[in-house]
Amino acid sequence: MDKFDKRWEGNSEEEGLLIKRCQRGEWLAFEELVERKRQRIFWIAYQITGDEECALDITQETFIKLWKSIGKFQRGRKFDTWLYRMVVNGSIDFLRKKKRASGGVFAVEGMAEELSSIQPNAEKKLLIKELQEIFNCLASRLPPKQRAAFVLREIHGFSIQEIAKIMKTTQSTIRNNLWLAKQFLREQIKRHFPEYITWI
Repeated sequence: MDKFDKRWEGNSEEEGLLIKRCQRGEWLAFEELVERKRQRIFWIAYQITGDEECALDITQETFIKLWKSIGKFQRGRKFDTWLYRMVVNGSIDFLRKKKRASGGVFAVEGMAEELSSIQPNAEKKLLIKELQEIFNCLASRLPPKQRAAFVLREIHGFSIQEIAKIMKTTQSTIRNNLWLAKQFLREQIKRHFPEYITWI
């Protein structure tokens, strides 16, 4: 998992008590829970959608849904899995709407022109922002579920089993989505940014 993990580990005794207080309708407890989870939720939404404004909206919508449904959360379940499913579903819904608005499958045509605006410098130290721009550009052509699986696995470090639970599917489906996503990204990076191929 990433650098936030120690803070975001779910279902600790302290967090369990916080969730119980939220279920009793304590708004201050909910604000504390939101503060604990806000950053991770935003980054998952942003890295799946590639759209900062949309990620902020999805983050807000996720916590609105959480407040409305937290009373249904059952003891013994992993809270983070339940919460991350909300943000992943919201992000996938956004990508599907974007796909419909564009009139169909994301086209690879014209990608060379779009990528040409990103000017990587092999002599410089690689920058996270630059890599994120390249990823957003390429991953926008991935089907939503492939992109979500890739982000959860390769960026946030979730296990295959955890991703399958979050996305409510089988582990074999997740492995297949990851393989397809990696193949596509590897091919496109090799074609357009060969100096970065070792990163993927």
